[in-house]
Amino acid sequence: MKISTVMIVVSFTWLLVSFWNRNDLPRNIEFLPDVLAEPRQTATRTKPFDAAFNGVDYLVEPEYGF
Repeated sequence: MKISTVMIVVSFTWLLVSFWNRNDLPRNIEFLPDVLAEPRQTATRTKPFDAAFNGVDYLVEPEYGF
């Protein structure tokens, strides 16, 4: 079988399973009040620093802290 045929069968099966279980999630989720509040940040005087990721060097200039 071709890979595209396999992907179509797997996708359709996944669609059927998802549709079958669509009502299994809880109806009411109670969030913590802190989740709805804006993040509290203050200006910072932290000096810029260098960071490297995947062979690329970055200059990070923090503007806010916690």
